[in-house]
Amino acid sequence: MRFRRSRAGVSHSPPQRIETSDDRTDPFLLIVIPGEMWFPVVSGTGDTAAALGIEVVLTVTMLGAAYLAAIHFTWPVALIWI
Repeated sequence: MRFRRSRAGVSHSPPQRIETSDDRTDPFLLIVIPGEMWFPVVSGTGDTAAALGIEVVLTVTMLGAAYLAAIHFTWPVALIWI
């Protein structure tokens, strides 16, 4: 496939997609992404106890996912770091 130059002289490239062995949704992402969205909202209301609870759940989830990837699945460090 050939791409043409735009009027500004910048070439466009096709969108990139990361291929993985399985394209299932990571269950940890179902916890981490909403938590990262709710944390600033709850912090903005001044409810520090709830914000602490959200942050603890997020931290435990991310550490658990890293532990599973490193110890049980024996993935390479470069992949775990992503």
